[in-house]
Amino acid sequence: MIRLLILAAALIPIICSGQTTLKQAEAEALRLYPELGKKDSPLNQRFISIYERERASNPKQFKDPQWPLKIARRAAAEINKENGQVVAAPFVLAGCLNVEWGMSIQQARAIITMREGTTINEKESTPTSIRFGGGTFADESVDEAEMEFFEDKFCSCTIVITPKNTLDDSWRQLAQGFLNKYGRPVTFKRDSLSAVWLFETVGRTKSEALYCLANRSKNHAVLIYQDSLLFEKSEADRKKNAPTKDL
Repeated sequence: MIRLLILAAALIPIICSGQTTLKQAEAEALRLYPELGKKDSPLNQRFISIYERERASNPKQFKDPQWPLKIARRAAAEINKENGQVVAAPFVLAGCLNVEWGMSIQQARAIITMREGTTINEKESTPTSIRFGGGTFADESVDEAEMEFFEDKFCSCTIVITPKNTLDDSWRQLAQGFLNKYGRPVTFKRDSLSAVWLFETVGRTKSEALYCLANRSKNHAVLIYQDSLLFEKSEADRKKNAPTKDL
């Protein structure tokens, strides 16, 4: 991966611990903002400008390996606010388990079957959902998972994880991983093992959601990924078509 700073300009080399995480942040920034990798593009120039200002005024922030992603988001937000240009990618999460939001159930099946150790539960799957289990997520064992579809578009995924050690330890490791990647959540409750991230997109509000939860009674960590707007349409349709009880 070509370093963001090389793409941006011949700036001073990075002095930072956690190089693997830094490289991941750089790759994520380029994935979310392809214009960032184009020399002299408005986003590229704004990134350099913010970097140089912050390096002079607040150099300590560059100890955080997530700084390339944070500056890229800030640069994109400034440009969007100034002239209405949309320089951000449509999503932050973009999907789950390599299945992108909006993919068909057939496309999702093809991707899931390629996951090592994963088996689709045909008996429990439906025309609007795929149930499967096995394999791993963040080095934790996946007990079961379900992908849901609305109008044949992928909109939600629930992953149930069996803890390696204690539930508390597994939840904290998962939550910390999300914290490192996506920043501070809107909700973070250590006592109830609950964390929620909401991601906004240009022209949309709370367009994606990520829930990192725990079910103490069943000793499971539970992760929920959602394309919020599509999922809300799915829930509204489900309620509309739910059978009514005769009085």
